[in-house]
Amino acid sequence: MRFVSLCLLLTLLPAGQHPSDPLAARTKGSAKAPVIVYEMADFQCPACREFAITTLPVLDKAYVQSGKVRWVFVNFPITSLHRNAVAAAQVAMCAARQNKFWPVPEALYLHQPQ
Repeated sequence: MRFVSLCLLLTLLPAGQHPSDPLAARTKGSAKAPVIVYEMADFQCPACREFAITTLPVLDKAYVQSGKVRWVFVNFPITSLHRNAVAAAQVAMCAARQNKFWPVPEALYLHQPQ
């Protein structure tokens, strides 16, 4: 599947290059972490789901919780393939405005088949 590489794009940038924080509600980890990882994903993408369920918890424990990495989620709905991706992203953004973002991706990915 060629779109898998588009589904999850990780960009590493030194933390000091971001003076403001417009993505704070969708961020995990220390603001002083030396590395920021931007995860761009689609809540309806099967490859994104697999990453979120299997790999992200390992990375979170090893790098985010230890203060080495700050993790930022960015919506990347692939509308040509996933008709509900925009709606799922909107739900997540509503939760982010209430500072309850992170439980939403977990629920969306866990129940994605339904």
